[in-house]
Parts: sequence; structure tokens; C-alpha cells
Amino acid sequence: MPASAMTARNAIRPAGPALTPFGAVETLTKAFPTSMVRDMGVAPASTPMKLTIGLYIRNASLVNSILAEQNRPGSALYHKYLTPAQTKSLFSPTRSSVLAVESYLAREGFRDISVTDDNRLVQARGSVGTVNAAFRTAEHVGLRRYGKAILFNSRPAIVPAALGSTVQSVIGVHTVAMVSNIQKRKAGASCEVIPLLNVCALNDFTPRAFWVAYDAGGNLPGTDGSQTADYHSGINTPIAIFGEGILTGVVEDLRTQENLYNLPQTNFTIVPESGGGTQTDTSGSDEFDLDTQTSSGVAGNVKHLDIFDALSLDDSDLIVTYDQFVNSTDKAASASFGGCTALEELSGELPTEDGIFATAALQGQTIFASSGDTGTGCEGVENGVPAGVPGTEYPASSEYVIGVGGTSLITTPANLYQGEIPWAGAGGGLEPFETEGSWATSVATTSTVTGIRSVPDISMDADPNVSGADVTVGGATEIIGGTSLASPMALAVWARIESNNGEKYGFAGPVLYKEFGDDNTAGPLGRPGDLTQTVGGFNDIQVGTNVGYPAAPGYDLASGLGSLDIALQIQDIGN
Repeated sequence: MPASAMTARNAIRPAGPALTPFGAVETLTKAFPTSMVRDMGVAPASTPMKLTIGLYIRNASLVNSILAEQNRPGSALYHKYLTPAQTKSLFSPTRSSVLAVESYLAREGFRDISVTDDNRLVQARGSVGTVNAAFRTAEHVGLRRYGKAILFNSRPAIVPAALGSTVQSVIGVHTVAMVSNIQKRKAGASCEVIPLLNVCALNDFTPRAFWVAYDAGGNLPGTDGSQTADYHSGINTPIAIFGEGILTGVVEDLRTQENLYNLPQTNFTIVPESGGGTQTDTSGSDEFDLDTQTSSGVAGNVKHLDIFDALSLDDSDLIVTYDQFVNSTDKAASASFGGCTALEELSGELPTEDGIFATAALQGQTIFASSGDTGTGCEGVENGVPAGVPGTEYPASSEYVIGVGGTSLITTPANLYQGEIPWAGAGGGLEPFETEGSWATSVATTSTVTGIRSVPDISMDADPNVSGADVTVGGATEIIGGTSLASPMALAVWARIESNNGEKYGFAGPVLYKEFGDDNTAGPLGRPGDLTQTVGGFNDIQVGTNVGYPAAPGYDLASGLGSLDIALQIQDIGN
């Protein structure tokens, strides 16, 4: 479908149930697309399942109007953010609505029923048999890529008419997990010739090297890695990452990394997923090594790091940790994984999660998310290869999340910035299921013509084979990249910006787009041969492609607004 023919839908949707032939109401959870799975037949009725029921928020029409006032100079709400108690009072479902859902689940045979503190989500465990009976989803077994078996719903989820204006989505009726956007340097990798500069680039960066490359300010580090001058750390800002599984090794690796590079010890807390359950998975430890070490190390220091620890990367688990973040004191977080936005829409997860992300924005919190490692596709056969089903990745594509793309970072041997080009695998594109935030209209993005969401918003280093990060994994150093590096790095830079500007900026989207729009004079490229041009606190990337979209002056779908210059952002933002 041509972009001009796409119609965006506001993801914050009020209840509008439609009756089914069964006299019940269809939720926003639709049938799983058979084109994306090999159907292996009916799932055994005894197969265990875990569901998270998403409930419609109240006063949905107020979300964007309040957010606009929070970012309008002169408004009584300018830079005044809601508290969790205020958002609960305005938007959360009533206790009577929640009780009706709990009662229905109990009658249908579900167990371990629990409710999040803000009444947004109801968790329950059951079996394929109980799920089929309660929601008529007709669960099947399917095979996905790499032969991975999943459960999927061959029919939409429906509920009794009495619950139609309460139950928005039934999350967990398919078990497709989010994909980690991590890339490691290939054995025997050699330098790559960078266009225009005509230089061969191959480097790996410690946290302190990233301070220099992205201009943290202060004096440059000495040969021993020391830096005593004010370098604009994130010391005043509490941040978070979303993790999964057993994280004992991740904590040990964080301390090893800090000792290795003479970094401050990070105060952290592992926050287990609410609702109970036992952690069993250790397969993603390298992902969360990257997240914790990059977010705290590139920030120089932070006030506190929360690691919201889900039982799995399934949406039924992750959405609970998103909700826990919204009810925390953290200012910002990073999600370095993603899944096809189209699947998130069909499952009903997208509108429910967008309600949670919108709440974060209203409370002055920012979530950064990886745009993906398969270029203009999602769920590619292999991360780092621009292929797969066309589309963007969620949650980076959410209107209320900052989608972070990836670059190849080029520096001098002393780590001084020379420029960036889009990394070939970095995700980007148009998303017809999401509208673009009104704040983005100050910049000439594709969405100003089509009215739909453009991804990414910004980009940071991601290329493991040109400019990867040194990460401690299992006590040893590995060179890692992907947009899983770019997202926590953007979080780290935002922590520095907030810490050095009185913690006043809240949700980053309106602030960053306004800054770029105010400073972008649409002038010439700059000096011949430059890869980037300075636009306020941005490195506007103008050369290269992510194998799908070319970089160009101004906003583009390969790199968004460009990468962030720390010192210039601190100086220029809000002016």
C-alpha cells in the first residue's frame, strides 16, 4: 500500500465494542495471521498458559490534550507532570470494573489472579482449555522461524457483553516473544571503507571513549583514562532498563566493568515482575550486560538504576514491567528489543501498551527503544541482515516512545568525533498503526504528509563491525553492537541532559523535535565531505543508507533527527 494511502489510527482508543454473532463482544485481540506461522494443529487442552488482560482506560481523549499543554510555553501545565496518583485518578479503570473481570476469570477456572496497582492489568494462569472456553480463541500450535514452536489464537478473543466496555485486549493468547536487537563483532572482521572520508574504520569503544566521541564536555581523558573535570554526568537522574530472566551474572559483570574502566559503582535494584513466578532463563545475559553497562557507563554516573526483570520476553510478562516502571520514580528507561508492530496491533497489545506509555509521558518519563536490526523489515531471518517481513518494530514505533536507530560511528584514534553514517541493519520506516505525535510537526518528517508515525526519532552508534562497544560478558570482554547498544546509549545521554538541566524536561519527544525544528535552518551540507552537520545539539546525518532509506539533510527514515552531542544538547536544549 502506498504510504499516502495509509490511514493512521490513534492507539489510545476508547471502548467501542461490537457484538459478535455469539452475543458477546470482540476485543481488540484479533486472530493471529496464518501467513506468519506454520499451523501444526489444535493445541492440547492441558497446555499451561499465562494471560494478561488489558483494560480500557477512562478519559482517553484527555491524554494528548494534557501532553500538549505540558509542552506549550505559557500554559499553566508547562513542564508540570502528573503523579502516578493523578494518572490513576484520571485514567485507570474503576475498581468495580476490575472486580467484574476477576470474577469472570475465577468462574472460568483461572488461578493466580492478580491486579496491578493502577488497575490497568489483570494477570491469570490457566490452560489452553480454560482460555478457549473463556475467550473462544481456538488455540493452535504453530512453527515460527528457526522451527520455534508457539501457541497462537486462530480466532479473535471475545468476552461477554457485560465486559465489552472493560476488556480491551487478551494478551498471551499467542506466545511470540520480543526479539533482542543485539549484534556481536564477527570473527576476523576487517575495517570498512567509509564513503567520502575514504578511510578504513575499525574501532571498539569503552564507556569513557564514548564520552569523548559524543562530546561529554570537560577535559578529555588522559592516557590513563582519568577525567577529573566536570563532564556533565547523569548523577541526578534515576533510570531503568527492562530485562528478563536470572540476572546474577549481569550484576557481577557490571561490577567487573566498572572496576576495569575506573567507573563509579552504580546503585541498582532488580525489580522482579509483579504477580509472582520463578526466573529460569539465563540466555539473554549478554543483552542485559550491554544494557546495564552502557546506560550507567556512558552516563558517567546515575542516581539509581532499576532493572525491571520480566519472567520472559513475551508480551504478557513485559507489559507488567512497563506498568511497574510507570509507577516508579525513574525518569527514563530503555527497551532494547522489539517485535513486528503489525503483530502487536493484531494482538491488541499495541493499544493497551500505548496507554501505559502515554501515562509515562504524562508523568514526565521517557522510554527509549531499539528500532530493530533488520533494516526496513521486522522479524528478519537474522539480526543485522536487512530482510524479513516489511514493517517497523514495536515498542520503538509507539507514538509515546523514542525509537532509536543505529549508526556507524567514525572517530580519530583519540576517539574524537569525525562523523556517522546509518548502519545498514538499523530499523526505520513508516508505521500505519500509529499516529505521529503533534510535537513532530515542527520538523519536516514523512509523517507531516502522511499523518503516520515515522521511525526512528534519533540514532546512536550500533555497528559492531565498525564501532562496537566493549562489554563484559561472563567476566570477559566482547565487542557488541546493534540497536540494543543505541537505545541504552540514548538513555545515558538523556540522563546527562536531565541531570544538568534541573530534571525539568520530562518526555523527550516534544523537547527534541522542538530543538531540532528551531535550530534547523535547512542550509547547505556544510563543508564538502562532511558526513554530518551540527543542528543545535544534533549530529544531522546526511550521507549513507540503512539499506532501505537514504540519509539526507533534516529528518530521514535512516537516522531520524541524527545522533546526540552531549555538551551541545545540554547547552542548547530548551533554548
